[in-house]
Amino acid sequence: MRNTEHLLFGLTSGLAFSSILHISGGFQIPQTAGFIGLALLGSILPDIDTPDSLISKRIFPNMSDFITRFFKHRTYFHDPAIYLMLMIPCFFIKVPGWIWGIFLGILGHLFLDAMTVSGIPIIYLFNKKARIHMLPKKLRIHSREQLKTGVVTGLFCMAFMGIYAWQHRVFVADVCSQINIFFHIK
Repeated sequence: MRNTEHLLFGLTSGLAFSSILHISGGFQIPQTAGFIGLALLGSILPDIDTPDSLISKRIFPNMSDFITRFFKHRTYFHDPAIYLMLMIPCFFIKVPGWIWGIFLGILGHLFLDAMTVSGIPIIYLFNKKARIHMLPKKLRIHSREQLKTGVVTGLFCMAFMGIYAWQHRVFVADVCSQINIFFHIK
């Protein structure tokens, strides 16, 4: 996948989830903006292990030079187990709710990359060959197939915008209340 697909997915998922939290009273405008901004950053963060990515060229160029010396693309920085291990302490230290935007962006990035031919690693530290694929072999996307990646990304973005539109239903308030309790949002 390219930067544009990852950023579009990060933006729409960030908008959908932050709007639900905003309407439920969990987020004010600054937290909503922070959540969306971090979802955008998270949506490109796993590609810091490749020198050609947006995050490597524009946002963290010096850090990327260091990282690419030691890590190959789609290895540790694309392993969901790493990010899940980082998320666990966040449940216990009660991080502000808007911080979860970065994890949403990262997991969205990994979800999109899991639909490609290469897939993503699972527990790379212990098994260098195990990969996760979200699609059957014939439907997997080649990263440079612009039409397919655009269609797939567009479909998921439409789904997130559906979540955004659907939030006005009555039971969403109950769901939002549970999300606020789960993420310790006041």
